Amino acid sequence: MDPTLADPHEQAWQEIRKQWPTMTAAQAAARRKANEELQAKYPIGYYLAYTDTWRGDELDRVVLVATADWEEYQRFLNAIPPDVRA
Repeated sequence: MDPTLADPHEQAWQEIRKQWPTMTAAQAAARRKANEELQAKYPIGYYLAYTDTWRGDELDRVVLVATADWEEYQRFLNAIPPDVRA
């Protein structure tokens, strides 16, 4: 058995990754840069919700919620309209 499959979180991530569309090298670089910017801006322990909008190979990422408090995160997240969360 593949040892990574023993971790249920890894299994879940593998299933999620299967649903992601194939990216160009430029899109992968743009996503990596956006992720690095989030990591630099928000401390470990922050809960984030954001939207990604692609325009060709360019990524427009908008942070909707950023907080270290789980209850606050849930409250803000639930206030986001369903069409934005989808």
